Amino acid sequence: GEEEGGEGGGQPPRAPSLECAAFVGGVPHARDAERLRRAPCHIVCGTPGRLRALLEGSSTGGAPGGGARLCVDFVQLLVLDEADRLLEGGFDADLAAVLRALPRRLQTASFSATYPPALRERLRRLLRPGAQEVLLCEDGLRLPAVRHFYLDAGDAVAGTAAGAAAGGRKAAALLRVLRSVAFHQALVFLNQPVSALALAEELSEAGFPAQCVAAAHGPRLRAQAMRAARDFRVRVLVATDLLARGVDLSRTNLVVNLDLPGGPHAGETLVHRLGRTGRFGARGVAVSVVGGAAELARLRELLRMAEREG
Repeated sequence: GEEEGGEGGGQPPRAPSLECAAFVGGVPHARDAERLRRAPCHIVCGTPGRLRALLEGSSTGGAPGGGARLCVDFVQLLVLDEADRLLEGGFDADLAAVLRALPRRLQTASFSATYPPALRERLRRLLRPGAQEVLLCEDGLRLPAVRHFYLDAGDAVAGTAAGAAAGGRKAAALLRVLRSVAFHQALVFLNQPVSALALAEELSEAGFPAQCVAAAHGPRLRAQAMRAARDFRVRVLVATDLLARGVDLSRTNLVVNLDLPGGPHAGETLVHRLGRTGRFGARGVAVSVVGGAAELARLRELLRMAEREG
């Protein structure tokens, strides 16, 4: 007899389905345990701390010893996304515990938009001997699909009242950008969650539906804002650096820096912000709003820092 799916006219065999699951901090442990009991996972995405807890069977709820464990006996591939942050220091113990639990025969792929020498050295120490290093664009950091401009909102003056006035000038400059640049969706970066929330309300009142995404607002409110953006119910997301990495919003073709990033990796953070547009073959525009000559000099220094770090 003829086999099903052959010339006898039967249906072709169905491709097996892949079960994917995400395990991250901020979600109740009991929910993760229930997900593990319900069905096997072929692809797991997670944060180091939560993955370690599931591998060790700790804090998963229920009676002692009754928590579900994540089985990794047959794992063949480990992906370290945003490797520069994972290996910065805060995740060392969790990441090392996850690596110890994985099979010895394992392919590891590490991804980062910036690959400073210190990161390469830490990866060499962390991964097993014989790991092959493949680098793309070794000649420096480039965002060829992003056109980056700056807009001067005027010199800032010291003092609380003057600082508020400078913030008002920058908000007015942002509105000029939104009214003059054709865009599908925009992502606006500030450094302070309180300022981001106030700006989102101001933009909505001005006719640009906006929501705020910041770590201080909790996972439920952040998830609501991201769903609204993906459903195109908002035109503008106002965010802190929480959205500078690892987030893809396919309609975002305009990024505005209302505040320049700070901290020891400010140049690197700036590049990650700019890289939220011009993704996957699309082109994008980025505008950094500066408050006078001093901030413009700071912007140029951040771009030089990014070249060195990349």
